[in-house]
Amino acid sequence: MTAVVHPLQTAHPPILIEGNANFTAANGVVAGSGTPSDPYLIAGWLIDASTANAVEIRDTTAPFVIRDIVVGHSNPGAPFNYAVYLVNATDAAIQSVNVTVGALGFYVLRSTNVSVDRVNVDSGASAGLYAAQPSHLSVTNSSFHAGGLVSNGEGLRIVSNRVSYIKVGGARDIVIDHNLLDGGGNPGWIRLNWTENAMVSRNDGVGEILTGWAGGGNNTQVIGNNVSGGAYGIRGYYVQNLTIGGNNVSSQTFAAVTLQGSSGVTVFGNRIAGSARGVYLDMVKDVLVASNDFDSNAKQADTLSGQHVVWNETYPAGGNHWSDYSGNDLCSGPQQDVCFGPDGIGDTPYGIDANDNDFLPLMMARPNPVPDSPPHAGLQVTPGSGNTSTTFRFDASSSWDAEDPASTLAVRWDWESDGVWDTTWSTTKVAMHQYPQPGAYVVRLEVRDSAGQTGNASANIDVLSATALAVSIAATPTSGTMPLTVSFSSDVTGGTAPFQYHWEFGDGSTSNVANTVHIYITGGNFTVWLNVYDGVGTFAQSSVLYVNVTPAAVNLAVTPPTQYVAGSAGITVTFTASVTGGTPPYTYLWDFGDGNQSDQPSPSHTYSRNGSYRVSVTVTDARGQSATQTFDLAIPPHSIPSGGSLLAPFVLAAAVAAALGFAFLWRRERRRGRTPPTTPRP
Repeated sequence: MTAVVHPLQTAHPPILIEGNANFTAANGVVAGSGTPSDPYLIAGWLIDASTANAVEIRDTTAPFVIRDIVVGHSNPGAPFNYAVYLVNATDAAIQSVNVTVGALGFYVLRSTNVSVDRVNVDSGASAGLYAAQPSHLSVTNSSFHAGGLVSNGEGLRIVSNRVSYIKVGGARDIVIDHNLLDGGGNPGWIRLNWTENAMVSRNDGVGEILTGWAGGGNNTQVIGNNVSGGAYGIRGYYVQNLTIGGNNVSSQTFAAVTLQGSSGVTVFGNRIAGSARGVYLDMVKDVLVASNDFDSNAKQADTLSGQHVVWNETYPAGGNHWSDYSGNDLCSGPQQDVCFGPDGIGDTPYGIDANDNDFLPLMMARPNPVPDSPPHAGLQVTPGSGNTSTTFRFDASSSWDAEDPASTLAVRWDWESDGVWDTTWSTTKVAMHQYPQPGAYVVRLEVRDSAGQTGNASANIDVLSATALAVSIAATPTSGTMPLTVSFSSDVTGGTAPFQYHWEFGDGSTSNVANTVHIYITGGNFTVWLNVYDGVGTFAQSSVLYVNVTPAAVNLAVTPPTQYVAGSAGITVTFTASVTGGTPPYTYLWDFGDGNQSDQPSPSHTYSRNGSYRVSVTVTDARGQSATQTFDLAIPPHSIPSGGSLLAPFVLAAAVAAALGFAFLWRRERRRGRTPPTTPRP
């Protein structure tokens, strides 16, 4: 499983390709034309990922291959970049890439038909493969010495790898087969959560296989794995339709098989040994436990609660082998009452608890070969919805079987799930079909292997009538003074859901929801329209409407000066004006009343003489609207003490305070009818 990497790679800077047009020689492409038969080839490079991802490819549809690349990280510290980083890529093959210490592994985001084969990641616990929303991703024959594989999406194949752990959640059509789980000398683990149609088979070195580890999952097969040294062994946590068969599970600190809140479970043909509990059941329903070898567990079975739990099949198949069973085998028959000789089944039941018994316990453990597992049915429908003129493509190419090559598997289709197969068995995995009537359909696929075992998958399809896509829009109000809040609504007819929306509001702003609100903060006459795309790529554009926004009047407020600073040249005053309304930017013109002016928003001006000055400021906006404020400013007498100018502000402040105090006394005496006092001299 170690990657094959050719020597003498040539140094190359990190590669960034955005779009098909950037598959060029300057970006490391050494061959290919970007077709399925002749993909672009990026090969033979030694790349240092200290400053950027070694190979980053975005938004491409052309097929490409990344091969024979060595990725290093000369800088011992961060940033830790990826060897290969794919975003919205299609038809990508990554082969024989060697990732050394310091660099991360592989990252795949929203990409389709990606294969990773014979890669080697030897660069730490955080280095592995991380995939988000991939469609049809395969990882095979690769080694991730300390890292793991993490993915969601659909059509996942993780086969014949060495890896510390595998974590899959929110995914469907999954195969995890024949991997070696190595957590640095400790058992690795496999976790599935909210998965649909998963096969976990023939994996070794596993401490635990947890299905629905945080709750949820449907149609999972756990077949032929070696599981040892964990806590919960093989666990089903709130899952449905779970098969646990042919596994060797031992040395678990809680239980070898742990089932909680699950239904439709079959536990068949497993060796369950040396654990705190053999089987632990709680809140389960419709469970069959049969043909297992319960060997030397501290407690062979522990049932807290359950409905329709059965511990044996009908005669002569029998129940399970229990290492602590002490009964005899002298008789035979379904009731063990035909006493002419043994039949390999104990004559008395094996008591599990007050409510549970294995009525046909086996005297010896039966051979435990890995059972011939049924095939895994993989189904992809393109597009996922359409109308009566849409030709749908049904692809079962991702179907898989542990024993048979995929090419020999036979498939058949039921287009309406009405119980009638519409096609005969065929090894051709792709079929086309058009629905003549609108409706909600469920297509069903059945896959058959050479042993006659079958696997099934289904998909939902919404078919609408073939009405042309159209959109109309409305706005309320369509005119007013800024800031103007306008509500926009849309009405889409025809087409195929789901729809994507793109509003243009005419002022550079956009929105991607069907109905929205927008605030215009500048004046003008704005043109508005809406683009809509349906689920099959059809485009429609609305007619335009206009929103007329009147600029608000310019409102000017002047803050009375509060800072008077005396200096050798006179008294310096700071002025401040605040503006609302209008249309920025604004221009200012201050007239200080002594023949001097300024164009600053908040100027400072020095008056050389005391006295009263008429000050004015005019503000003009970008549309020519203006506002003017005028006020009288009294500048008191001042003097500069011989001790220096540093005391001048305090002397002036004292003078101003005395003047303000005198004004207060003068007003009070006038109100009382008395003669006011004489004004003090500064």
